[in-house]
Amino acid sequence: MKLCETNDDICAWITVLYGHNMKNGSMFGCLYDYKEADFFRQNSEILVYTETQCLKYEIVAAAEFSDLYLMDYYGVDDENGRNAFLSELQQNAAGQTGSRLKDTWVDENMPGDSERYLILSTCVDGHDELRYLVTGRLVEEITW
Repeated sequence: MKLCETNDDICAWITVLYGHNMKNGSMFGCLYDYKEADFFRQNSEILVYTETQCLKYEIVAAAEFSDLYLMDYYGVDDENGRNAFLSELQQNAAGQTGSRLKDTWVDENMPGDSERYLILSTCVDGHDELRYLVTGRLVEEITW
């Protein structure tokens, strides 16, 4: 399965997975649950299983964001573009009602070359110009 345009696996600095926001909660419809503080705290990980490994991501932010195509607009394949996007995401999440931001993520330095992020992205009902993003930072890789 190809997960993004430039990589056959999840090895980019930022990988974005897009899914529909279904009214019945299927697909990425449940991402909106991250607007609730308790849900954000109790569901703090994303696990991705591939043929050869398990990737564990710590969820650091959940917020509405522009519907721009992140890979092109920010040029997230280079460090400056990635850091610009992550900085803007932190600012958006800190300033929005109903958004969530892991406190320690803001206190830490911007990511180094080895930090990788996974973004789950879905539409925002009634707002074609927005996407709802749940963002996780890779914290563990288990290879089998």
